[in-house]
Amino acid sequence: MEIYDTKRLREVNQKVFEQSWLNFKDTLSYYKNGKISLVTFNEWLALFSVEGYHEFLSRLPDELQDVVSFDKRDQLSCETFLSIYSRLLFLLFKVSIQSIIYMGMYNDQSIMEEIPNLEHFICMTLQPSLYKHYNHTKGKFALECCKRCKICMSSALPANYYEILTHSRARVSNAKIFYSSIQGTFRSISEYDIQAVFTFWANDGGVNPTVWSPTTN
Repeated sequence: MEIYDTKRLREVNQKVFEQSWLNFKDTLSYYKNGKISLVTFNEWLALFSVEGYHEFLSRLPDELQDVVSFDKRDQLSCETFLSIYSRLLFLLFKVSIQSIIYMGMYNDQSIMEEIPNLEHFICMTLQPSLYKHYNHTKGKFALECCKRCKICMSSALPANYYEILTHSRARVSNAKIFYSSIQGTFRSISEYDIQAVFTFWANDGGVNPTVWSPTTN
């Protein structure tokens, strides 16, 4: 494998990221989905899970072949590169979204008043599997709602659901503490803090998400 046009690769990176951002805005827009509850579980995964993001990238026009030379006999190298590439772009996307949340939305009183359950959705961006276990009508997670509705009674609830939910909330609290140490705004941040933010999310907020993956009943 050889990257023979680094300038073109940067241009492709920018184009792919812009398409990802447009997909994010379109999915959550009032024009497409009048309210967030109309966003499907698969659409949510495409935005906030690395697997869903990889699937989204796989549907984009393939322009990497213009800048990266693969040995067709070495399929493993090709797949490895594409996996790493999508994970790096997903990290950039995640850093952007989470930084806007913690450096912008949390500091905007009008947003907090308009979306009083904002923290619930932030939990779901960090643990996308929680999205299908959320009662949008009542604004509550499964088993904290009524224990009678289809969300609470769903057979799809993983055996370690409470642990997943608790862990996601702990990650939100951890991120709040981290961002409180960042100086400046989203549009004005030092290079040192940018590196710190990327390191924080590269380590997934200082936690190991594999420990808290859903397990079946």
